[in-house]
Amino acid sequence: MEQLKRAYGEVLDFSYCYAMMSFSLRYAWWKNALNVFLTMAHISASIGCITNIVYMIGEPPNLSILFGGIMLACEVEILNKRVGCRMKRQRLKDLLQWVEGLRVIKFANLFNSPAQGCIQEADKVLFWFCLIYNACSASCGFLYAIMYTIVDIRDRLWVRTPFLSEDNDLYYKSIVWFHFCVLTTDAASYTITDNPFITVGIYLMSFLNVINKAIDVLKVKTQSGQRSAILRDVFLLHMEIIDKLNSFNELIYIISLIQFTASFVIIALIISLVRVTADYVMYFCFVCVMMQQFILCLFGEVIAKKTEGIASDLYQTDWYELNITDQKKLQFMLMMAQRNYGVKAGGIYTINIYAFIQMMKMAFTYAALLITIV
Repeated sequence: MEQLKRAYGEVLDFSYCYAMMSFSLRYAWWKNALNVFLTMAHISASIGCITNIVYMIGEPPNLSILFGGIMLACEVEILNKRVGCRMKRQRLKDLLQWVEGLRVIKFANLFNSPAQGCIQEADKVLFWFCLIYNACSASCGFLYAIMYTIVDIRDRLWVRTPFLSEDNDLYYKSIVWFHFCVLTTDAASYTITDNPFITVGIYLMSFLNVINKAIDVLKVKTQSGQRSAILRDVFLLHMEIIDKLNSFNELIYIISLIQFTASFVIIALIISLVRVTADYVMYFCFVCVMMQQFILCLFGEVIAKKTEGIASDLYQTDWYELNITDQKKLQFMLMMAQRNYGVKAGGIYTINIYAFIQMMKMAFTYAALLITIV
């Protein structure tokens, strides 16, 4: 288990470098090499899927249009997250450093133990979640890659080898191996680029739990001096989480909007293929993509509910027993807690469970339309 955790830590660290397009002589050689390899694979996949879509223009509608559309949307998602992280790399680094600091920070004595428990719980959740999430995506791509080496794929191309004529004897073999390389590497890149956001998101939720633990201590009958000290700590923690939530929203301002749109396209195309073909691996793809979007929407829902709950928890304390100065602090926190700190795509659309349901309804509607065309 310890070896697995060490390996997981290295992979997680690499995912941060890959997402930010970061290369450095300070990194282990394999991190730079793997970063270059996956970047070249992503460029090749982008060229291949664009070549496939251009080739299909003017051709009768077939399944390759749907497969090519899925691949193009995946490439857009990966590029969107990497470029977004690169452009806002300092903000992302600051948030990741804040996460590292939470693992060693000491909170006030009266609620340090439960607060440390929240952080340790976040460590476990992050470990198992990233392990399962990345493994599912990699398995999905690998299964498709293996399947494409066995069955005839002439009518369901994701990508097309550029600058190679169909009359060439090596054409079909090159297509098969191109698919094998592209599907395995893209499946890994698809979720690796999510890891920095997942890490920060899990610890943001954990920090909100820490604030709740501190408020629970505040509700307990204690001496006036202790209550003032606890309220001061709660006030500082509340200001800190507001700052980090604002930073996180600025980080994913455009990234979340493009990802939400691209995921909608992918889900609609996958639903169309599932209904047209008897492709059982595509069900696995559907679950993976839907899980990715559900995670984002669930995170937005949880953050909104937890930040709203702070106001309710504060009001339920014996605030009337506090001195005037502390009552003013609490009143200020109540005013700040009533604002909406949820996740917004492009600063416009609130990302929550309702948004996920609406997206799925639209995806099924457009999928029905695509079926009639193909």
